[in-house]
Amino acid sequence: MKKYKKKKSTNLGKKNDFLNHKNRYIVVLALFFVIILIIMWRLWTMQIVEHDKYSDIAKKNHFSRKELIAQRGEIILSDKLDPYPIAVNRKYYMAYISPSNIKNEERENVSYRIAEIEALNISREKVLEKLNKINDPYEEIAHKITEKEKEEIKKKAIPGLFFKEERLRFYPGETLAASVIGFVGQGKERGYVGKYGIEAYFEDELNGAHGWQKQEVNNAGGWFSISDKEENFPENGVNLQLTIDYTVQREVEKILEEDLRKYGAEKAGVIVMNPNNGDIIAMANIPTFSLNDYRYVDDISVFKNSMVSDEYEPGSVMKTITMAIGLDTKKVAPYTTYTDTGIVKIGGYKIRNSEGKIYGLQTMTQVLEKSINTGSIYIEQLIGNKKFKEYLERFGFGRATGIELPVEANGNLHNLDNLYNDTEYYTASFGHGITVTPLQLITAYSAIANSGNMMKPRIVREKIYNEDNKKNKEMEPQIIHRVLSEETSNSMGIMLEKVISGGHAKLAGVKGYRLGGKTGTAQVVKKNSGGYEGDDFKITTFVGYGPIENPRFVVLVKYINPKNAEWAATSAAPTFSRIAKFLFGHYGIIPTESIEK
Repeated sequence: MKKYKKKKSTNLGKKNDFLNHKNRYIVVLALFFVIILIIMWRLWTMQIVEHDKYSDIAKKNHFSRKELIAQRGEIILSDKLDPYPIAVNRKYYMAYISPSNIKNEERENVSYRIAEIEALNISREKVLEKLNKINDPYEEIAHKITEKEKEEIKKKAIPGLFFKEERLRFYPGETLAASVIGFVGQGKERGYVGKYGIEAYFEDELNGAHGWQKQEVNNAGGWFSISDKEENFPENGVNLQLTIDYTVQREVEKILEEDLRKYGAEKAGVIVMNPNNGDIIAMANIPTFSLNDYRYVDDISVFKNSMVSDEYEPGSVMKTITMAIGLDTKKVAPYTTYTDTGIVKIGGYKIRNSEGKIYGLQTMTQVLEKSINTGSIYIEQLIGNKKFKEYLERFGFGRATGIELPVEANGNLHNLDNLYNDTEYYTASFGHGITVTPLQLITAYSAIANSGNMMKPRIVREKIYNEDNKKNKEMEPQIIHRVLSEETSNSMGIMLEKVISGGHAKLAGVKGYRLGGKTGTAQVVKKNSGGYEGDDFKITTFVGYGPIENPRFVVLVKYINPKNAEWAATSAAPTFSRIAKFLFGHYGIIPTESIEK
């Protein structure tokens, strides 16, 4: 019998094929739904969640916004003839690239060529970063390009590199009044900003308010000439006319620089003030620096205006203040006498006169003439600690004057916080243990010269606006308050005149004129520790005014460590004389014939 093989059923294969087809269909369908969900999620994200972001991108691609720079206000010095512009805006050029005008294949080459140009001072990486903004028609590259530099760069014919005229700061006086004016330098958050001096203090007013211009652009980045243009016009900065007299400032700096070398001093400063209205006529610091080349300064401390920012123990120039308080409180008169024994003992301390001198019977006028420490202590004892401190504060010591200059120091009267600490009050009476600024000191002397009225120091005379809708604003002189009676002021003038005519400060005199003033030589307090520097390190000061019968100016001269002159009488006083002689001539003040010699 034949055996037949049983055929296998094909139903199972058909079933498997059906299942495979079904599975593939489900997978495809599932993938389709996943893709749909992803697209829907992405659309929802772009249109709802990140709407603002993509809206801004679209606007940037279709609109171009350009900043319209306001013109910075200028700074002007006063002068007898014509005002002198000390900070002006000079024509320079700003280099910029237009990425939308540069072909893709040219970008690498353009970045190399731009980075190689020294005047542009920009790295290749930074250039590429700007070039990659392919639809942007305007990316800044460099500022303050001179006409000559611009012409040299244009010869290189770099695609997409353009120039735009701009006005940037230039200082015609170079070093003149540098620490007062300050300069405009690169800022962190925005372009150029004022640094130090007037430029910094009045930054917002000088800078003005920038504007902007917005217009639709085409695919190539060019502006549609027929499209609407939105504009917010810039508001130019205010011009400032200072009280500083150009001629006086220039002469004072010349004298001070010559005398600094003569006396071998490390630093020097001068302030000239009009006591009748508080105007700062000159303010100088030596050494100085070029405002146009400030980047090359090694010692940035020269940027600081030490006449308003530095506190120091003034020494015997404070005896004038103590004497004025004594006269005003009627505790002493110019010819009140006392007997000097050369020493005052208190709390285990011995306070002596300079060089250990003993003067015996002396008048109050002689206390100033001979600069007697114990005489000042005698006056302070009669006044009393409380009243003495009250007067010091009325004279403006211990607080800023409020002058429109940055980083003004307050001075320090904290050693007088304890009214029962007589030792501190005794030493303060002749200028030790308390600190003042030169500006505070000359302001106090100006009150004595101005019939007892204290004027607020003023360095801006007028604000001159460049906008038609704004009126110029003259800064009026401001009386702070009366410090002394007119009688006290007159008596102090006569006493201070004798300090020059017959006392320590003979070298401060000018033949034919009546001048008054006082010397001060003080040790320097050690930084970050107690005590004083050695005897060889001193600060010398002279403050004086004239003519006594009708004061027109007050002058403060300060030297730090004059090696070739031990005392203020032989350093600061002679410099005062030179400046006073010039001022008499400058203002046309006629000599007093009755005292000519």
